[in-house]
Amino acid sequence: MEIIQDFFESGERPGEVSLSFIDGIYIGATKFAKFPAISEGNYVVNNYTISFSNICIWTAEFDWSLILTGDWRFTLQDNEGILTNKIGDRYVLDKN
Repeated sequence: MEIIQDFFESGERPGEVSLSFIDGIYIGATKFAKFPAISEGNYVVNNYTISFSNICIWTAEFDWSLILTGDWRFTLQDNEGILTNKIGDRYVLDKN
């Protein structure tokens, strides 16, 4: 399932990414380097939570809270999915 993300927000700052979810593996890319920091890893869905486990190595010169990892609350309405983490970052995803 290919997911193209129209919107990512951390605080007031928006970003653009693309994400693919296939059989427990996610792969992503960003328009702006390390905002947010998405590469690839594994994911598990449990009810309304998606748990991401990043498998990439990152350098230290940026905010590591921007790495797509950990637990995210997931809601789906029509063809739009919203992922929100505990610090308030969110992805608004359109399904292709």
